[in-house]
Amino acid sequence: MSVFADSEQLYAVAEALFSRVVAENPGAVAQLLRTRMLVRLVCTNPAGEIWLQARKPPLETHYGHLRLHPELEVQMAGDTLHEILIGQLTLAPAVARQQIQVRGQVWKARALGDLFEQCQSIYPHVLRAQGISTPGAL
Repeated sequence: MSVFADSEQLYAVAEALFSRVVAENPGAVAQLLRTRMLVRLVCTNPAGEIWLQARKPPLETHYGHLRLHPELEVQMAGDTLHEILIGQLTLAPAVARQQIQVRGQVWKARALGDLFEQCQSIYPHVLRAQGISTPGAL
């Protein structure tokens, strides 16, 4: 069974997570903003799209389909995103094992990894606040 019941729950968790990261640690998004790119995270199981607009400050997040052309597109299962956010998986091994597919300006994906690392301390609290209990989450 997937960690996220549906795309609405995925979006609610992502929105709460990124809002808290920006509010509590604005420096966490600094490296991503330096890349000046639009990132599209495409999730499967559940299906969803999370957009990170880092072309200009402040970082903006959008959820659902947009008719834009991202500089970086990262596709993964919702459970893979969860594993990254609880610190059980990092981007490089996930890409090597083809758990994540990356298209576009791949060399800029490191900044996304840094953002995910900053999310790890907040993510378990967001899950609890959303009423989601999973093994591996603190």
